[in-house]
Amino acid sequence: MSAASPTAFVGLRLARGSRRLRYTLAALGLIAAETNAHAAPTATVRLAVPVAMSTYGHPFNADDGSSTRLALFDGLTALTREGKLEPALAQRWRMTSPTTWIFELRPGTVFHNGRPMTADAAVAAINYVLGDPTLFAYRDVVNVAGARALSPTELKVTTRTPDPILPNRLAGVMIPEPEAFRALGIGGFTRAPVGTGPFRPRQWDRGTGRATLIAEPSSWRASKSVGTIEMNMLTDVTTRMQALLSDQTDIAVNLEPDHVDVLQKEGLTTHVLPAPHVLVIALRNIGEAAEPLKDARVRRALNLAVNKQQMLDGVLGGRGALASQITTVGVPGFDPTLAPYPYDPATARKLLSEAGYGKGFDLDVGVFSGQVPGDTAMFQLMKQDLAAVGVNVTLRALSMAEFMQRVGTGEWSGADALPTALSSARFGDASQAIEFLSCASPAKVFCAPELTKPIEAAATELDPAKRAAMMQGVVRALHDVAPVLLLTQYVSFTGTSKRVKTYLTRANGVRFEAIEVVP
Repeated sequence: MSAASPTAFVGLRLARGSRRLRYTLAALGLIAAETNAHAAPTATVRLAVPVAMSTYGHPFNADDGSSTRLALFDGLTALTREGKLEPALAQRWRMTSPTTWIFELRPGTVFHNGRPMTADAAVAAINYVLGDPTLFAYRDVVNVAGARALSPTELKVTTRTPDPILPNRLAGVMIPEPEAFRALGIGGFTRAPVGTGPFRPRQWDRGTGRATLIAEPSSWRASKSVGTIEMNMLTDVTTRMQALLSDQTDIAVNLEPDHVDVLQKEGLTTHVLPAPHVLVIALRNIGEAAEPLKDARVRRALNLAVNKQQMLDGVLGGRGALASQITTVGVPGFDPTLAPYPYDPATARKLLSEAGYGKGFDLDVGVFSGQVPGDTAMFQLMKQDLAAVGVNVTLRALSMAEFMQRVGTGEWSGADALPTALSSARFGDASQAIEFLSCASPAKVFCAPELTKPIEAAATELDPAKRAAMMQGVVRALHDVAPVLLLTQYVSFTGTSKRVKTYLTRANGVRFEAIEVVP
């Protein structure tokens, strides 16, 4: 086929019964792929993660804390930890008109079942996502008008309006093997995914949050060192650290800052990695939000009332930086003239009084725990500081699944505010954070109508320098209207055992193929 419809992947349900399942998997080449595993390395790496893989091998929905998708699938492009664009399944691309892009595929790439990765597979993936606005990846293709294969190794993607960062956006659209997807259906495919990544699943256990991934030697980025990855869900951060100390795991992610000294004293390696993410509390001003949050003076007061330096020094051990804006230094759109809101509770009380809330008000904040280093402690400090100016905060614990549902669908279920990490890494500039806080955002967080035209103009500007300057203007304007309570720039803390020689990450998770262990 030369082009795929939005329903190209919709097909048969997973065959029931072991005999029919085995027949289906054999027909798709999955069992044959299993027999090739002997060519892979044999070392096993154990990885402790804070969240179970509730999405299994879903290629189009959000990662759930384990970045499993990066082990199983590839997009046409990829982004480094710093947000720089790199080739993936596409080795090169070019813009032939303001709304037309041509992608040339990496030659000789195959899926786990041995079938060739062609332009038709990429087209089918893009068009499938276009047909389902509920998918997390839909936001990456919302401006795409269509995709078409020009040859087995070349595809054309057209957009409704000029989009200078379309290749960056397509890094978030993973490409599954279309025959397996069609035969198994989305429900079956998530449990038996077929991609082009360096690993494929051997076993899922949703009850315990464990998964076993085995190396796929046919992958274009096959692992040279690791044959098996055992992923184990340990929701408690201290338990993850203790598992590393007692040699029950080799890699423990999302640790706390005070774990660094403990691990280093035991001769273990710690990876303290600044990332282009800003931890904020999104302050909803649309829908059934708390009425006070609809006043910019109140939102500014909240920023002035919280002692972020105390969070940085006392919780994060001085690592990282205070957030001065919705993006981070070094990326297009960052404005170096903006300074963090000072800690000024007296001015905060004055602003609240001017807005008619001198006696304070109640605020419900839905929060997660153990997802960002120091998050629980920082949220408690925020609550104390806001109480000092009369804002009575109720912290409501949310599971990561509940949090993702609220942010993804805009159904906030009574929460007035939610923490989130505004990322510059997903697209390599400030655009994701800007889009999240725009009136058109599916998250339904914030709307400043006067910024709609500047946001749209920046999004379609093809000249990089002009676009960066326009985004800076939007970032400054958003700083003034204060759609979020700015906290700190994100720093990740990961510990690795003495067996691990190399541990690297991408913008959105672990570089599984780059993990190296001592023989």
